Amino acid sequence: MTKNQHLSEVDAGILGLSASAIVLGALTSAFNPPLRITSTPEPDQWLNENWPALLIVTGLLIIVNRGRRIRGIRQGHGGTPPVRRNQIRVIRWWIVVVAFLAAGGATWAAASWMLTEANVAKDPASARIDAVRTSITVGGGVGATVALMLATRRQWLAEHAQNHAQDDATERRFTELYTKAVEQLGSDKASVRLGGFYALERLAQDNESHQQSIVEMICAYLRMTRVPMASEYEGPRSTPAAEDLNGPHNADYGSPTTEGHKATEEQAHELQVRLTAQRILTAHLRPDPDWEGGPTNPKYWPSINLDLAGATLVNLDMDYCQVHAAIFTHARFVGDVKFYGTFFDGQADFTFAEFIEKAIFSQAEFRWHANFDHAHFYSDADFEWVDFNGRANYCNSTFGGIATFNRARFSKQVKFECAEFRENACFDYAIFRRSADFDQRDSSS
Repeated sequence: MTKNQHLSEVDAGILGLSASAIVLGALTSAFNPPLRITSTPEPDQWLNENWPALLIVTGLLIIVNRGRRIRGIRQGHGGTPPVRRNQIRVIRWWIVVVAFLAAGGATWAAASWMLTEANVAKDPASARIDAVRTSITVGGGVGATVALMLATRRQWLAEHAQNHAQDDATERRFTELYTKAVEQLGSDKASVRLGGFYALERLAQDNESHQQSIVEMICAYLRMTRVPMASEYEGPRSTPAAEDLNGPHNADYGSPTTEGHKATEEQAHELQVRLTAQRILTAHLRPDPDWEGGPTNPKYWPSINLDLAGATLVNLDMDYCQVHAAIFTHARFVGDVKFYGTFFDGQADFTFAEFIEKAIFSQAEFRWHANFDHAHFYSDADFEWVDFNGRANYCNSTFGGIATFNRARFSKQVKFECAEFRENACFDYAIFRRSADFDQRDSSS
């Protein structure tokens, strides 16, 4: 036992004894006339009559003093940490002392009062016997109350242990199913991998506390798998120089309609697996809010973070989805990507992301910072009516098609330093509440 733990035990004991003193004083004060132990001189008469009240006041003062001391120890640095909720604790020794003192005090107080009354009875001897019997009964009642409290505690401990056992069994079952589903994702057969994703979806739906970890596993699959897909979904192999960028159909960098490249069966199956993984994510990120803003979709998973850095995403449709934070650094969006009405509650990072076809962000809302540094839009980029509540960064980004920011609202600083607009850039009715930086690179560089 450490010194702080020892101090805590001593403090608890003192508090228990003080509480016993208060209980004893309260019980004694309830009896009328006041108890006189012996005949006392006149100066001591007040003390003899009011000692229960003094006992109560003293106990209260001790409790206040020790409580402040314990609070000071725990806030300053030392002392035992607070006990976690629902943690099973051993009965302290002072609780037993308090129980015995309560039973003994009740018996003594009852006996003292009744014996005092017996002295003035017509039959003092018989009255004293009845007084002793009654006081013993009172003490027994207090003891029975203590015993009932102990029995209640035993019942609580039994139920607590049963709940722990059930929780452990549930966790073990979840771990087994989760491990099996993850193993399925590593199978060579596409059908087995699909089964693994659907198994993970069911687990997440039934276990809210594990939804984020399952989303992370799905994102990891989309990030890590390197099975080549059909050429019509590959897009450019590398980022072209800005002066040579003519959109995604430039033959030098690959084209969605490149002839002579046929998808193998394995590639086609892998594409379906990836599309399924994407659909599982997006289906559970749409809250479908009611008129008060509350979610109505029973399959909605709230406060989810997405980490799809470096992933290749095909025809991603996140319209009206709501996520907390989203990381899409170095991600490659093949086909049209839709973020129409998407709500980003945390930071959204699209650094070095590549958008092969049209990128639609209309009416999206970024509650925090939006980072599109070095992002490449090979086709049109639509940011109409987008609400940027945090900083917006488009430094060194390249727009190969029409860039539309009509009626966009920039609440904080926005940067377009060294951004390259290959075609028209529209900012009709856009609102800039803070500074907007459109400095371009030196033409001689």
